Amino acid sequence: MTDMSNRRSSRGHLSGILILVVLGSILVACQDSSSISEEEHRGSSEGSASEQTWSQILISFQGAMNSRSDRPREEARELAQELLGRLRGGGSFDRLARTYSDHPSAMNGGRIGLREENAPQIDRMVTHLDSGEVGPAVIETAEGFHLVRRD
Repeated sequence: MTDMSNRRSSRGHLSGILILVVLGSILVACQDSSSISEEEHRGSSEGSASEQTWSQILISFQGAMNSRSDRPREEARELAQELLGRLRGGGSFDRLARTYSDHPSAMNGGRIGLREENAPQIDRMVTHLDSGEVGPAVIETAEGFHLVRRD
């Protein structure tokens, strides 16, 4: 396991997500909260995702909810994976969001700020990231593929 996965495992956070990352998948497709217990969620000293500021890069595709993109789903997935690699290599989240994100927040470097209602997969990930940390995997929702950062 990498240092990141060891750190995450020891903190007991994102275990379901890390299994996917360790196996090489970029998608987080959890539909329930079984990977994070209610006690862990309530006990987080960082607050809930709705109390945190965060940023995202959304890569939408044809047929995704609210999408205006004509990009095929597989192409969107590949682009999201490429961007995650760039972020891991030290790429600028703000710059990549401005260039590639299909979300209206792109013009602000992907900054979402506080948000009351997120997809559950995004809430679970953002809640357990450290400030400035980018999520370890791409998240797929009905809107497309998301890369997230806790601000």
